[in-house]
Amino acid sequence: MMAEQAKGDRAVGETVSVTPDQPQPSSHTGEASGATLVARTQTSIAKKRTGGTPDEGRPVQKKNKPDYTQVRFDYSQVAAKSLQVAVIFRGDPTRKITETERQHIWRQLVQLIDMLPQNSQAPGPRFDKSGLSKGVYRITCADQSSLTWLRDAVPRIEAIEGHSFEVMELSQLNNVRVWIPGEKSDPKLILSRLSKQNQGLDTLEWRLIHRQQKEEGQFLVLGVNDASLEKLKLMNGRAHLELSQVYFMLPDQGQSGSS
Repeated sequence: MMAEQAKGDRAVGETVSVTPDQPQPSSHTGEASGATLVARTQTSIAKKRTGGTPDEGRPVQKKNKPDYTQVRFDYSQVAAKSLQVAVIFRGDPTRKITETERQHIWRQLVQLIDMLPQNSQAPGPRFDKSGLSKGVYRITCADQSSLTWLRDAVPRIEAIEGHSFEVMELSQLNNVRVWIPGEKSDPKLILSRLSKQNQGLDTLEWRLIHRQQKEEGQFLVLGVNDASLEKLKLMNGRAHLELSQVYFMLPDQGQSGSS
């Protein structure tokens, strides 16, 4: 009896440490932890397969390489353009070639080809195409030696009404447009007046490409050399003509007006 009481006293007198209750995960928290674990596992697998993050495993867009085939094609176009020339009247580049005159030029050039020695070691002149368009007789040479031959041959063509012929390289010309109000003067006179009334503007090598006459005036498309184009740019496209000014529409510029 006394033993049991002593045991009870010890039980009452002892200090018992109590650990707070730890919150137990609910079923929802367990599901979230499981989903997180699965996601981490998938990420780890993706890293091992790609050597990095899933984003790094995506296909890398390749940079577009230059299209060298197109570059070569463009170069061939430039080369062909430099071999394209026009046969014009010497000293009168604005005068258009008629079909009858084209036939005369053609026959004369073919006769000069026929006069070449047959057993010559030097290759004869070769031409890819020729034709008359809007009063311009264009000839495309196959190579530089053919262009040289044509330059020497054209001045030998029999003159028409006292006018001989010469070759003008079309690649050297830049198209400009101008509206000229009032009286519709001859384009040859217009070019002469432009040269006289604007210091430094040499129109000797200018070429009439197109002419459209209207009741209020005329619209001209002119082929001008590089030096003239630079001069017109310095003049902001404005030139004195007759008793007023005209405004040229230059390449890469919008349409201009006229006074």
